[in-house]
Amino acid sequence: MNLPEKHAESFEWIWKEGPDGPGFSEWLTSLSESIYWITGLPGAGKSTMMSYLYEDPRLTELLPKQHLQAVLGYFFYELGESQEKTFAGLLASILNQILRSFNDLAAFVLPMFRKIQSSNSTLNQVPQWNEQQLRKALKAIKGSSSISRNVLLFVDGLDECTGNHREQLDLLVEWINSSGKTTLQVKLLLASRPLQEMEIRLAAYPKCRIHHWTSSDIQSYVLDKLSIAKSLLLDSSQHTRIEKYQSLVNQIAVKAEGVFLWVEVIINNLIIGVEEGDTMAELEAHLDSLPPSIEALYGRILLQIPDEYVADCINYVNLILENQWEDFGLLEFTLACRDPKACLAPELADNQDAYVNLEDFCHQIEVRIRSRCRGLLQIEEDPEEEELSSQNVEPLRGVTKKNVKFLHLTVRDYLKRKDVMESLLCRAHSKKVKSTIISQMSGFLSLLKLIPSPELLVDLRGRSTSRKLSQIAQYSSRHGYDFVASRIISDFFFYASQVPMGSREIPGNYILELDRICTLGNVNWRDQYHNQWRRPGGYITSPLSGINLVSLALSRGCDNYVFEEITNRRFDPLQKGMRPLLHLFFDRSNFGYNMESLQLLSILFDRGVSPNEKFQEESSWQHYLKMFQRNYLLIGKRWETMGRMTKLLLDNRADPNAMVRLEGESIPALIFLISRLTAIHLDVKEIITAFLSHGVDLYPIWDGKTDILTEAENNDPALKDFILETLANMEQPPSKRQRRSQPSETEGFPFRDTT
Repeated sequence: MNLPEKHAESFEWIWKEGPDGPGFSEWLTSLSESIYWITGLPGAGKSTMMSYLYEDPRLTELLPKQHLQAVLGYFFYELGESQEKTFAGLLASILNQILRSFNDLAAFVLPMFRKIQSSNSTLNQVPQWNEQQLRKALKAIKGSSSISRNVLLFVDGLDECTGNHREQLDLLVEWINSSGKTTLQVKLLLASRPLQEMEIRLAAYPKCRIHHWTSSDIQSYVLDKLSIAKSLLLDSSQHTRIEKYQSLVNQIAVKAEGVFLWVEVIINNLIIGVEEGDTMAELEAHLDSLPPSIEALYGRILLQIPDEYVADCINYVNLILENQWEDFGLLEFTLACRDPKACLAPELADNQDAYVNLEDFCHQIEVRIRSRCRGLLQIEEDPEEEELSSQNVEPLRGVTKKNVKFLHLTVRDYLKRKDVMESLLCRAHSKKVKSTIISQMSGFLSLLKLIPSPELLVDLRGRSTSRKLSQIAQYSSRHGYDFVASRIISDFFFYASQVPMGSREIPGNYILELDRICTLGNVNWRDQYHNQWRRPGGYITSPLSGINLVSLALSRGCDNYVFEEITNRRFDPLQKGMRPLLHLFFDRSNFGYNMESLQLLSILFDRGVSPNEKFQEESSWQHYLKMFQRNYLLIGKRWETMGRMTKLLLDNRADPNAMVRLEGESIPALIFLISRLTAIHLDVKEIITAFLSHGVDLYPIWDGKTDILTEAENNDPALKDFILETLANMEQPPSKRQRRSQPSETEGFPFRDTT
């Protein structure tokens, strides 16, 4: 929940000095107090307060002025679910921000960086700092300079960090307090819930229990929010008195106990009650019955939703839960709420009448969100959205500036609970609960149809076009993609890729409709869309022409669709004249999709696709290994599947002696995998066994570097013994091969005689 700006300004009390103030201003100017703790119940406004303070210029005015200054911040609240909320991430961000603020301190960390880099020098790996190394680096920069500096560090939501909060807080407190004896003076402004482990460790430091200070803020907030309801109440009965209305306001403020979120939920429900004709007595009775616990309150609100509305509530909630972007525009949300089959109609909607009708439907959805979700979802205008001008789509101007979101993160977390969603499903009419994936896909198709066809594939790079785009085209292209429709197409494919193999929800009709719409804008749209990733540092090294729809869908992870096209003989995977299908299959790691569809990979092999087919001097097997290199740090989370995929490729005649070319250096495939996987602490024994069983040469010819046995021993001494033992147990060990040098051999073992 974000407080409106005029209510956020009521946080002015934080600056109040003297015994009646919270002590924040005194802490800022103090030379002895290093930590200030803002704490409070969930929804009390801690993150709003931290954002308010972070942007206030009075911070630097009150800090000691005789030293260089920097204000740094790490906000766990803003990470959402898109990033891991790790302590190492916090430490890395602190180190990075300090070094960016004071460039000369980098010299004191450089030796550590070079040491970490040298440990991975064999494979040109990007240095990865672990938590222990980050701690050491932060300590190293504390007293390394003769120049005094002041740092004010914001850490919002430490209680949301994964791991042991006791150890994390102990480390932060120790590091902050040690700065008092160095030239780098750090003051920590910390915000979190009042967890017991934090209460104990921060007991000696000044603090602000925010819910003790916000009663007047809440009164003002309630009066403002209930202003519409007030007029309805006073007009509805001659006997309703101002005093009773004020009494209701006071009851809300007292019962809220400083929690803005509780107030927001309650007011939304009271307004709905007023609109539905509740009397003042009924509103007071409703208020008295509400529980003080925020989660219990959520549960009570869900029970109040009429059964005939529950399916809509589930559909709306699932759309937000499954949305891949932080913001979900009201326009996209509304289109996703329509009947999915409507997007398959041949007519386009890039005309004035369609825009007017759509705006009316958007307003209808706004009303439905309030009545179906009872305030747990909210519509919020984007204050930073630029005013978009247009000559023919004026009706959509206001709609494109609105977003749909959860009232608060605690609402999202509550509704994600399995028991909560199951209880809702038990009350819903099952036929009215829609597939979120299909709804999203149909919504993006409908959005494409709002854009005039000639504008769909307009090149946006550097705004080279002189054409004035329609408002809806400007809105759709705002995320920095190369072409107007690129973001919409990418979002469409993202959801199409989520349809599991074997699902009844086959996205074929929707993918065909996407192709039809985009072809109206440019008959070569597939080439243009796919080749937009070909740029410096990109993954596609040369442009393609004539790419077909199945190949494009494969590269975007639409396994269900590709599986149906191949198994039903509508597409021949061996047709020539294009990039090999396996190349496109493994391209997915570039675009953020997984490569876990072993079933589809097996089908391709059954249809005769070869992992050794080359494109531009690189086989599909080599391309897979190169993609593996670009993403190997992320492989650990799905190594079981990736290991099976590697063995499946070898079982289907992938060359075990292939070379992987990286940054001008050719590396044998097995040496490459051993080095990468041991670097992230994965067990490579099954992969080694698979290579041995398929005849890998243990002494490959490659730039005069080490052999496989030595490389294995360098990475893990036990691996060499494992290789020798595995070979000894094989009934038919690999055949001997000619090598650049001719080592003496023991019978049955292709390795150097070390005796």
